[in-house]
Amino acid sequence: MKKIILTAGICLIGLVYVKAQTSVHTIQPSNQTQANGLPIQSNGTVSPADHQTASLMDRLTRSCQLTPEQAAKAKPIVAQYVNDKMANRQQYGSDPAKLSQAMDASVQRMKTGLNGILSPAQQAQLENSRNLGQSPVQATAAQK
Repeated sequence: MKKIILTAGICLIGLVYVKAQTSVHTIQPSNQTQANGLPIQSNGTVSPADHQTASLMDRLTRSCQLTPEQAAKAKPIVAQYVNDKMANRQQYGSDPAKLSQAMDASVQRMKTGLNGILSPAQQAQLENSRNLGQSPVQATAAQK
């Protein structure tokens, strides 16, 4: 009797689990967006590039107190940086020296683009926020 009840319980749990899985993975139209404004792909997820762009924009907006106009101008620059970073990792993933050079060039392009948008005070805030995330040795090397 115990075996029958256990078997029936396992079957019932399996059916509930399968039903839950099919209801969670419904496909949504690609023109929808999440509440945070990120586009939803056809499989119901957000692309890694869009997620990284949004995350970087959020940090940039908070650390530099960007106005909405500045944020709108900065978003394409940040998106290009994220795309370059992903392409660099794909192209130079096996060569750390070339990857480092390519990443440095991408960062420099982003800095140049952002410096055209940010006020001098915001540029200083951006540099300070970058240095806060580094160890003292890295921060000292970045200042040289």
